[in-house]
Amino acid sequence: MAEDQPDLIAFLGDYIYEYGDYKYPVRDQAGGECFDLAGYRLRHAQHKADPESQLAHAIAPWVVVWDDHDIENAWAGDVPEQPDPPFLARRAAAFQAYYENMPLRRAQKPDGAALKLYRSIRWGAIANLHLLDTRQYRDIYPCTGKSGTVGADCLERFAPNRTILGAAQESWLDGELRGSKATWDLLGQQVFFMEMDWTNGEGKGYSNEGWDGYVASRNRLAAAIDDYKRNGVVLTGDVHSHWAGEIKRDYQDPASKSVAVELVTTSVTSAGNGLDEYPNTQVLLEENPHVKFFNGRRGYVRAKLTEREMKVDFRSLSRVTEPYAPAYTSGSFVIEPGDPALHPA
Repeated sequence: MAEDQPDLIAFLGDYIYEYGDYKYPVRDQAGGECFDLAGYRLRHAQHKADPESQLAHAIAPWVVVWDDHDIENAWAGDVPEQPDPPFLARRAAAFQAYYENMPLRRAQKPDGAALKLYRSIRWGAIANLHLLDTRQYRDIYPCTGKSGTVGADCLERFAPNRTILGAAQESWLDGELRGSKATWDLLGQQVFFMEMDWTNGEGKGYSNEGWDGYVASRNRLAAAIDDYKRNGVVLTGDVHSHWAGEIKRDYQDPASKSVAVELVTTSVTSAGNGLDEYPNTQVLLEENPHVKFFNGRRGYVRAKLTEREMKVDFRSLSRVTEPYAPAYTSGSFVIEPGDPALHPA
């Protein structure tokens, strides 16, 4: 990323992992699992000591949002994955360390276990970057109460009052989109936005942790992008792999039009070296025709925005378990204003 000399780096969550041990470590995690302020500070300090991370921070300003592992795996609102230690005390410690170590403004200063992370950043007349928080205000996971895969019989995910953003953040974002005059509206957020059937063959399987668990929330946002005629691009992290696809106004309607696109960036190190393609990749793409691209290596997404187009390159590395692997472009697309589709470049 530093070699590309970008104007801005957007980091979409899981800057640290709170775990003590991790399955595919590029380096050992310092200090065991993070539970208190000292533990979270130590983990942040370890990552900030990495010279290549330092170079990337020095080369360009960053905008950041957290995901679950910056606090605790799969937390949802005030509900932790594990009840011990007391979660709100742990969340307050994680929020404090995050604020101390990340480029956040005074408006994001935490108040105990609360921190207003969502905000908009204007990039001239070209783009508004709306940074979202899909963790702190979400309803609990549908049907099971825990994050995981649910079947087509999980009707709770369609409940009209379910929200992944919370009422206040939804209202704020609607207002930001309604009043936007920029060419592009970028939504930097954490979890898979597109509908995604993760089960190969017969039957359906949806992640209740992503927006598939909060269908009404997704439909409200998709409708706002469409109704306000915004050029919407959703920027997503979380799943440790590259994806790109088109967002429908309503996935339950087979004739529904595309209203925006989604670009999912892979991880920097998490999940080891990975593969360009997995044995079930082609089946997943065939069963989800609105999804246009996958790559399972580590890397980042490079985007160049103008008034005429958004040029996107998915950058991948063959390995991260040893240093200095060259980056290569695993996929390229062009998005044009007024045309919410991915065109191969």
